[in-house]
Amino acid sequence: MRALARVKEAVAVAPSDRWNIARLAKVANLSPFHLCHVFRQMVGTSIYDYVLHERLAQALDAVLDCGDDFTTIALDAGFASHSHFTARFRTSTASPRPPFGASPRPNAAPKCVRS
Repeated sequence: MRALARVKEAVAVAPSDRWNIARLAKVANLSPFHLCHVFRQMVGTSIYDYVLHERLAQALDAVLDCGDDFTTIALDAGFASHSHFTARFRTSTASPRPPFGASPRPNAAPKCVRS
């Protein structure tokens, strides 16, 4: 669907913009409700999560490509603060934690204990 392609392209070109549903609906030439419904159905995620993913990708590219501090990178990518970026990054890459007392790496060699 061309409307979704226009939305995805607009977000990809400028992920740090303050995107909202009404603005993206105008880009797609769809009603806000219909855009949200069709986007989730066709892309498999919400528009918010898609924009967040694009912002994280931009920020991670900047972390790898330049020596700017995390606050500058976070703000340039459209996050409200360094902590906002960090929290979103953690939740997007989080894996379930092992139970308390379990080894974080199941095949890890035992630690040496000196007596």
